[in-house]
Amino acid sequence: AYGYDKIVDEPLSSYTIGLPDGSVPAINLLRKTVIGMGFQEVFSHILTDKSTLIPGMGTAAALEIENIMSETYSAVRNSLIPQLLDVISKNKHEDYPQKIFEEGIVAAREGDRIAETHSLALVSAHSKADFTEQKQYVSAMLGAVGMAFTIQPCEHPTFLKGRAGYIAINGKPVGILGEISPAILSKWGIEMPATAAELNLNLVLQDY
Repeated sequence: AYGYDKIVDEPLSSYTIGLPDGSVPAINLLRKTVIGMGFQEVFSHILTDKSTLIPGMGTAAALEIENIMSETYSAVRNSLIPQLLDVISKNKHEDYPQKIFEEGIVAAREGDRIAETHSLALVSAHSKADFTEQKQYVSAMLGAVGMAFTIQPCEHPTFLKGRAGYIAINGKPVGILGEISPAILSKWGIEMPATAAELNLNLVLQDY
């Protein structure tokens, strides 16, 4: 609209070479570790159907798009777990166990700003899925980057009462894990027990 012929030439004032973000090697190591435990990686859109994002799943309310073109992309995800459960629900006719994970961006409102966070989530669904299994996956994953952690029991609407806990590093919560509640499984028509974990990689790797 302005016209390329009206843009005045400017001399090159700086020269830089693109490099990966400093956290990329550690994130890739985490991904490879999870793949080594038999998980299949999923890539989903950061925009999703707001009805998919269960209240209480993320740390804050989902960011809704004001002028949406489609309900399918009406909100910005604030957690990866709902989309992973959605993938399981669409593949429930396939053999179990089903183990999938995703690493990606989630976003939430913090006061008057929007905060984007790198997140990594795992979901395991099969007849014997339980809290201990998911804790072992988290232990192996964080062990790969030399991180020790503890579990702080908690109550969360996503998980069974008494079967959930915050993942803490140096006493600071960096994620959550647990057994998915029957009500959440029923929402997606998943008939197998399922466990999940989600880590805030910004917090996990801040001192890495």
